[in-house]
Amino acid sequence: TGNFSIEHIAGKTGFADPNYFTRFFKKETGSSISGYIRKKRIEAAQDMLKYSEYSCSEISSYLSFSSVSHFISLFRKMTGLTPNEYRKKYFRDTLNLKE
Repeated sequence: TGNFSIEHIAGKTGFADPNYFTRFFKKETGSSISGYIRKKRIEAAQDMLKYSEYSCSEISSYLSFSSVSHFISLFRKMTGLTPNEYRKKYFRDTLNLKE
């Protein structure tokens, strides 16, 4: 499981003060660090739904969401689909790809 805490990311990027890091990130990118992390976690979930058979519960846990219901709610808010709807629409069976 990845560590998505702002303190961890700030430390890994050489910022001793997480508050300074969040202000710097917002100034440089125009986006909040928490919004960026949320977006990247949903993008990772999209890939997992497309290319794996992990359940919503497993994906939610792996990507450190607070609960499965929170994951589903946020996923729907950001993609317009529930994780199950997304999987039905985009799932790829990587073992049987035709060239």
